[in-house]
Amino acid sequence: MTREEYIEYANNKGYKLGKIFDKMLIAVEKCNGYCPCKYAIYQSTKPDELEDIKCPCKFIDEDIEQTGHCHCHMFTK
Repeated sequence: MTREEYIEYANNKGYKLGKIFDKMLIAVEKCNGYCPCKYAIYQSTKPDELEDIKCPCKFIDEDIEQTGHCHCHMFTK
């Protein structure tokens, strides 16, 4: 996704971009669109579940509800 697509996603979900969004966006791009925080772990232990961590990952809504931000801090409440 492009920066603009992430902004649109955040707006549509009622989220804001996190303070480290730009830094994390670079990391996501280096991980082929996957969550950089979980990519290496999933590659080696859960390769069949990689799509679950395609950014924005399937855990984002639950993470934001519980902590006020997604795991990577790309998005906040």
